[in-house]
Amino acid sequence: MPRVGVTAESRFARLRGRWEERAARYGTDDAGVLYQGLSGRLNRHIHAFHVAAVRRLLAASPPGARVLDVGCGFGRIGRIVRAERPDMELVGCDFTLDFCRLYRKGTGARVLCCDIARLPLRDASFDALIAVTALMYLPAGAREKATAELLALLRPGGVALFVEPSEELLRVIALVRPAAARATTGGTGLTLNAFRRLSRGGVELSHGGMPAFTLLLPLLVTFERLPRLQNALLAAVERVDRVLGTAWRFSLQRWILVRRPQPA
Repeated sequence: MPRVGVTAESRFARLRGRWEERAARYGTDDAGVLYQGLSGRLNRHIHAFHVAAVRRLLAASPPGARVLDVGCGFGRIGRIVRAERPDMELVGCDFTLDFCRLYRKGTGARVLCCDIARLPLRDASFDALIAVTALMYLPAGAREKATAELLALLRPGGVALFVEPSEELLRVIALVRPAAARATTGGTGLTLNAFRRLSRGGVELSHGGMPAFTLLLPLLVTFERLPRLQNALLAAVERVDRVLGTAWRFSLQRWILVRRPQPA
C-alpha cells in the first residue's frame, strides 16, 4: 500500500514539473496550454471551440455568480469570463505556481495553488464551475470521484462545464503529428462512456463536439503551408460544426454542461 502512495506522489510531481517548465517557457502564450505540434491557426480554432462552450455556461449563470475556474493556467479562459461577465466573482485554481501568479496578475481574481483533486473549498460555495482540459491529467480511476467532489462545490441549481479531449483526439494527433503525441504533458483522453459519466450526480443540460474538424484534421494539417486554402477549409468546418454541434461520438474534444439538481 505505501508503494501506491509513493507512485501517485511521484506521478504528480513529474506532471507538475512538466507544467512548471511550460509556464516558464511560454508564460501567457496560448501555445503553452494548447496542443504542442499543432499550428497556431489550428490551436486558435480549438480555443474558439472552448470559448463557445464557456459562453453556454455564462448564459446559464445568474448575475453576480461565483465561478470556479478549475485548472485555470495563466487565465486563457478566465480572461473570457472577466471580459464577458465582469459581474461574476471569479476564483481560479491550478497546481502550477507560475501560472497562478500570472492568473492573478492577468485577471485580478483570487487564485488557489493546489491539486484539483484536493481543493480546500466548502461544498455548495459556487454558482458555476468551469473545467477545460483539467480532468485529463487525473488518473482515469480518480476522475469520477473528483468530478463528484467538484459538483458538490456547486450550490443547488449551479452549473458546471467540462471540456475534455477524447481518445480519438490522441489517436488522430498521433497519426498526423507523432512528435506531438510524444510531447504531451501526460494527460489522457476520456472515452465517450467515461465522458457521459461526468454528469452523474447532476442533470445534463446539453453537450457537443467538433466532428467536422475531427474528420478533416489530417487534411487541415496537410494544408499547413497553404494558409488561404486552410483558412477556407476551416471556415467550412466551422459552419458544419455549428450545425452538427451536438454530435460528439467521434470528436477530438467534447463538452458537457451539467446542472446540480435543486432539492426536492
